[in-house]
Amino acid sequence: MDRQLIKKTRSLCPACLREIDAELYLAGGKAVIEKKCGEHGAFSEVADTDAGLYLKCSSTKKNRTLHYGLVIPVSYACDLSCRWCYLPERGREFTVDRIKGLIAASPARHIVFSGGEPCLRPELPDLIKHVKSSHPEKRAVLLTNGLKLASSSYASLLKSSGLDYCIFSLNGFRPSTHAAFNGRDLSSEKLRALGNLKKLKIPTILSMTLARGVNEDEFADVLRFGLANLDFIRQLRLRNVSDIGTYGPREPIYMSDLLKTVSAATGFSLDEILRENAVSNRRAGTANYFVMNIFNILKRRSRAAAHPRFSFWKDVYRRAGASGALRMAFEPDRQPEERTTFEIEIFSWPTAGNIDLDEVRKFPISHVTNGGEALPFWEALFRNDRDRKLAAMKPAAEPA
Repeated sequence: MDRQLIKKTRSLCPACLREIDAELYLAGGKAVIEKKCGEHGAFSEVADTDAGLYLKCSSTKKNRTLHYGLVIPVSYACDLSCRWCYLPERGREFTVDRIKGLIAASPARHIVFSGGEPCLRPELPDLIKHVKSSHPEKRAVLLTNGLKLASSSYASLLKSSGLDYCIFSLNGFRPSTHAAFNGRDLSSEKLRALGNLKKLKIPTILSMTLARGVNEDEFADVLRFGLANLDFIRQLRLRNVSDIGTYGPREPIYMSDLLKTVSAATGFSLDEILRENAVSNRRAGTANYFVMNIFNILKRRSRAAAHPRFSFWKDVYRRAGASGALRMAFEPDRQPEERTTFEIEIFSWPTAGNIDLDEVRKFPISHVTNGGEALPFWEALFRNDRDRKLAAMKPAAEPA
């Protein structure tokens, strides 16, 4: 098979998770990462089955130029035991003062409280208040499974504390989907929580994880739900499962697969989608992070119509309904980031075998490791995995 070297990079040994040299190749239409660990030997893994799409999404920047968000795990407790969990620790937490120090030290504008399940941290409302009072230039964000928000009083407490927006896990609507991901049907609790977010007008991002053979066919339903609720849902995030933390083996889903799923659900061509990413994601785009604004694509489409404005609003009405179209047409003047919009953000989570460290280090969101270090998002999660491996290899302390 003919191989073409694309670039030299850095990656991880899948066995020990140490950083090693790697090379990215074009081979048989696929993007392939090859590397060799001095202790565990040679490895070759597919980075994407469609090298053309992979390369069109890849970054041309040399370094990370934007510090957009910082994810802080404020609780290691959780009220679920999910099949795929990237932070499976339980019981060990940063002190409130340590969390405040991380917030103060970060240049990121968006402070994302995560877990475990962050709503199980009693001090969460106070931490949100701290962001608003001590760092008014920053935004307080909640990344949650949503179960605690099924309580209207708790959701109201977070709203009154100053929560700016919520990233809400919604992997589908079928009871079988919830059972596959979370071990039980969460349908009624999720819908109650979403109802509370809507009532309180808390801007919300739906976060959907795809697992091969489980819920790929539900993406279109989640997308329709988001577009039908533009009064509080601003974005849909789409990601794949990866071998990080607790992982149930699954056939991989690559960035090209995610793009094709979005194309099929929206009716947008891959060329339209790629063009939009190049515009709206020009500062932060990488092979692992893709952004498209649905209404921007509709505006571009309408330019070729005989009556562009009519064509645009007809398409908005068809996708978002009368309430969504009216909201967009008659809302008062707002700052650009506060206007009604709907983005799809795609996160292609790498595996230890196919991670391109040079690429993921350009991603504009950082994550705090279990050791308290802020690193580029995926690098931080694999650092946690490496630390778990090393801890497991240590001999148990002999009794005194």
